[in-house]
Amino acid sequence: MFDLQRFAKKLDDQLRGRAVGYEYAVYQDEALSASGAGGYAVMFPPIVMTADRRMTIASMSKTITATALMRAMEIKNAAGANISIDSRIAPYLPAAWKHHHGPHVDEMTFKDVLTHTSGLRSVEDEDLFDSLRQTIANGSTDANWHNYTYQNSNYSLLRILIPNLLYGVGVSAVNVPGAESPGHYTAKLYYNFVREHVLGPVGLSGVSLAPQGPHEAIVYYNFDDRSQTCKDQDFDWYLLRVGAGHWFMSAKEYGRFIAGLRNGTIVSSASFQQMTDNMLGMGGDDSTRGGRNWDHSGEFTTPNGAGMDGDWMILPNGITVVILVNSRGGLKKPLQEVIKNAFNAAWLFPPTTKAAPAATSLGSQIHAVITGDDNRIYINSAVDGQPFDGWLEVEGHQRPEHLRDLGRRWAAV
Repeated sequence: MFDLQRFAKKLDDQLRGRAVGYEYAVYQDEALSASGAGGYAVMFPPIVMTADRRMTIASMSKTITATALMRAMEIKNAAGANISIDSRIAPYLPAAWKHHHGPHVDEMTFKDVLTHTSGLRSVEDEDLFDSLRQTIANGSTDANWHNYTYQNSNYSLLRILIPNLLYGVGVSAVNVPGAESPGHYTAKLYYNFVREHVLGPVGLSGVSLAPQGPHEAIVYYNFDDRSQTCKDQDFDWYLLRVGAGHWFMSAKEYGRFIAGLRNGTIVSSASFQQMTDNMLGMGGDDSTRGGRNWDHSGEFTTPNGAGMDGDWMILPNGITVVILVNSRGGLKKPLQEVIKNAFNAAWLFPPTTKAAPAATSLGSQIHAVITGDDNRIYINSAVDGQPFDGWLEVEGHQRPEHLRDLGRRWAAV
């Protein structure tokens, strides 16, 4: 039996006191089932953190970009195209780059880019249009080709590939009428497409890349020296670099996106299956009770130690969780481990039953104390004369004689 309240409590227990501010949201299928927050979004003047406070989500943006590519392919294929993750990217690179493709670029596929096996290596200011042109010109060495190395340039490149796929390579031409630059124009097309076709279907078309006013103030901290801080750049700075990072969302908003993604609201179930099977914009393992999990983290740290941390995770039992933290240095374990620990501890064994074993009388209540198959201690807390309604875990493995004063719920902290 999965206990959602216990899951939320275990998240709080691991985050409280280890972040300047934290927020989380838990979805059951596509419904928000729990949320919480602690600490401060801004310390001076104080603004309390909530699960609705937007902040940069860093590399968690990669899942948004991967989803955008899958949706773009669905749209093109519905119109008669035949494009897949195994299609080569070369036809969708800017025409002006055509004679400057480095080694292996002409055989590179969307899947290679999505899975960080393209062999591409980032250059200085890796996310900018001109930097990506140089990355393509450098190509991949034989040693790097099809060997996994996490590179932001893969997903920043998709910011250019997606508009070219949708609207033709002419949108990335040098002289687009009325456009500031091909880099700016393709970035706007990507941004608008994501808001309409990826975030829009789950009611998030108003999401942006940066704070849209004082009401969205957020500061990122060095947990151990809170005088060391940093703040977000402006919208245009992020627009020219978005793709691998830089979307700006709350835990509730990002959770709604992932819940919609896994439940077929944004892309088809077949497209989502491709994403999970091939680890597109996500990773996964089998370390959770009840089945496999998938996730993607995001973080940044500035030279003064300030930054943020985040993670989303798809879990068994229809559960989706997102955690965002506006500081670096306080967490003693990765957020992936925080989530898995909380989820695995939220399964109560044995399951609810209508037959209790031999009971022990404690005051006015009747209790049976057993050891579950997970080696945890459980009690039946039914009042004498009332039907047995399930087991409650007693943390800390207290003996029956120590339970008298714990209260009706019998849940030790």
